[in-house]
Amino acid sequence: MCFDVSDETMTKRLLNRALTSGRADDNEETIKKRLKTFHDITTPVIQHYEKQNKVKKIKAEMDTKIEEVFAEVQKIFDEFDKGSKQAKEKKSEKGALKDAKVLFVIGGPGSGKGTQCEKIVEKYGFCHLSSGDLLRAEVASGSERGKKLNEIMEKGELVPLDEVLQLLREAMEAKLSETKCFLIDGYPRELEQGKRFENEVAPCTCVLYFDVSDDTMTKRLLERGKTSGRVDDNEETIKKRLDTFHNQTKPVIDYYAEQNKTTKITAEGSVDEVFVEVQNSWIHKNGSHDLYDYGNLSDLYDYGNLSDLYDYGNLSDLYDYGILSDLYVYGNLSDLYDYGNILDLYDYGNLSDLYDYGNLSDLYDYGILSDLYDYGNLSDLYDYGNLSDLYDYGNLSDLYDYGNLSDLYDYENLRFV
Repeated sequence: MCFDVSDETMTKRLLNRALTSGRADDNEETIKKRLKTFHDITTPVIQHYEKQNKVKKIKAEMDTKIEEVFAEVQKIFDEFDKGSKQAKEKKSEKGALKDAKVLFVIGGPGSGKGTQCEKIVEKYGFCHLSSGDLLRAEVASGSERGKKLNEIMEKGELVPLDEVLQLLREAMEAKLSETKCFLIDGYPRELEQGKRFENEVAPCTCVLYFDVSDDTMTKRLLERGKTSGRVDDNEETIKKRLDTFHNQTKPVIDYYAEQNKTTKITAEGSVDEVFVEVQNSWIHKNGSHDLYDYGNLSDLYDYGNLSDLYDYGNLSDLYDYGILSDLYVYGNLSDLYDYGNILDLYDYGNLSDLYDYGNLSDLYDYGILSDLYDYGNLSDLYDYGNLSDLYDYGNLSDLYDYGNLSDLYDYENLRFV
């Protein structure tokens, strides 16, 4: 906020103030020096913020009443307050998407990004959105907004970014009950689009950039042109489209690369080869927690630490995809007993664990008798073992304490009685 007053008016005011202020610097010579210093220092500041459209000037000349000047000040504050409320509303709208995981998908014409998006959706369950598709769908709906958008596009004008962002936000919010993971295809085309999306819709988690040579993209598009019927699939138009893509997109890729958010995919190979690269690059960059959100459990086991699988997966998942020794290392013993076979428990757990978490009948079935004797109570041994087992592994005094005399008689010579 800049109070715009001529040097003449400011000089008169200061000289008038000098009649009562007693200030030594309220004299004409000093005032002139002070005004020069003010202009030298402050003019560059005002010019800097004017370029950003942030300066509000208020005329405050001698013939303007204080009340009139203050009325102009109030208008600026009212406008600022209104903008603040709108920003809060946008922040509230954005709040619904605060946990969304957004992947911007960037690639030139013929880079194969559309095909890769289909494969990502199929395997990882993302919601695939394209601003172009959303615009066309809105126009086709016949809504008031669709009619307005159609008028703009028929004139050959660009659809305002506000409208595009609103369509993307609404589409994402409509899918939140199904997924929190979104592929935004072919977006952003320019850096400003990306920045505004992050400020007004949701932060970007990652940028997937499909890197393909112009030669390869041209060959793919020309091949497509044989059957597509698209008027822009010709060599001259393709060259212009590629030039436009590089000029607009390089700043976007560089910007997100500086934030360590750009994942570059070399996409010269076949569809399946490129998709393998997508999976490997995504896993390497984003780690096991994200892999669990997006990937299959087998992927988590292949690329994640076993402790991650235990932390983020169900115990049955750890048992299904890990080896039993992994289950023993990362799971609790009770987990091992619940999800593993008894024989597995015996192989990978200590015998005392088997005794603590398993039934005695399990211990008898899978352990050797000396184990049963070492870890079980004698009464357990008597209940679950054969009498001949009791005789072989127990002391005679134990046999006498826990067995019936008739049992003792059957298995012992009379001389021992």
